Amino acid sequence: MVKVAFIINASRKLKKENQELIYHCINHNALLVEQKVTEHPGHATELAKEYTKSKTHIIIAVGGDGTANEVINGIMSFSTDERPIFYVLANGTANDFVRGELQHFTINNFLQSLCAQKNTSIDIGLVSINKKSKFFLNIADAGIGGKVVQILDSQRKYLGGKFSYFSAILRGFLWYKKPNVSIKMNDIEINGPLLMMAICNGKMFGDGLIIAPDAKIDDGFLNVSLFSKVSMIDYLRNLSRLRSGIKLDHEEVSYFKCQKVELKVKEGELFTETDGELFESGDVTFEIVPQAIRLLKI
Repeated sequence: MVKVAFIINASRKLKKENQELIYHCINHNALLVEQKVTEHPGHATELAKEYTKSKTHIIIAVGGDGTANEVINGIMSFSTDERPIFYVLANGTANDFVRGELQHFTINNFLQSLCAQKNTSIDIGLVSINKKSKFFLNIADAGIGGKVVQILDSQRKYLGGKFSYFSAILRGFLWYKKPNVSIKMNDIEINGPLLMMAICNGKMFGDGLIIAPDAKIDDGFLNVSLFSKVSMIDYLRNLSRLRSGIKLDHEEVSYFKCQKVELKVKEGELFTETDGELFESGDVTFEIVPQAIRLLKI
C-alpha cells in the first residue's frame, strides 16, 4: 500500500475537483490515504513533519503557494533519504507555482502516478536572515514584495480574490521606500536603491506575473530579476509583458543566473517574503539547494 497524506488549508473551501480527486484516492485499493485540515498558521509544517516521521510515501499540499511553502519546510527538516514525494493541488488564490510549473492531468493519470510513486527531483531555495533560515519552493523576493504581502495580509478580511493582489501592488508602490543596498553574486557587486529583487526557482509570482521566464526548477540555479529605480508607471506600462513572460527592456531592470546571492542593507529597511509569506527584515542570503525534493511526476 502506498501511504498518501493530504494536508488541506482550512482557510479556503475545497474546490469540487479536489474533493473528487481525494475521494477517488481514498477509495483506491492500492492507496492508504489520510487527510488533515490545518488549524492555525504553521500547522501545515507541523503536519508535514509528522507525516514524514511516520514514513508516509507521498505528501500533497492542498492550498495556495503559502501552504506549499509550509509543507516543504516541514519535509526539509529531514535528511534527503527520509523525505517523501511532494505535490501541490491548487486551492488558493494565486496558485503561482502550480500555474507556472505543473501540468494539467486526469484523475486516472494522477492515480497511476501515486500508485507507481513516479517522481522527479527538483531544486529548493534557501533564505537566511539574522541566523534564521527558511526554504522556498517557487520565488522569494526582497523589497516591495514584502510590503505587498504586508498589505495583502491586512486587507484579506475585506478584500479578497484577484483584485486584492493588483490593489496591494499599487498601494505598495505608493508606500514603499527604496532602501540603498549592496548585492553580491557571480563575482559582481551592485550598489544603489532597490525596488525589488526576485530570487526565482520557478517562473511566476504575484498572481500570474512571469517574473523569470528562463527559470527551471531542476537546473541547479537561481534566476534573479533585479528592479532598481522602477516607477509605478513603468510597472503599469509593462504589465502585459510580465503576464506574457517577456523580459523587460528597461535600463533599471536586469536578469542574472547564479547559485548564491548576498544582499546587505546600507540605508533603510528591507523585508523578504518567501512564496507569498512575509519572513524577516535585514541583510539576507539566498542559495539554491539542488535536487532537494522529489516531486510527483504525472
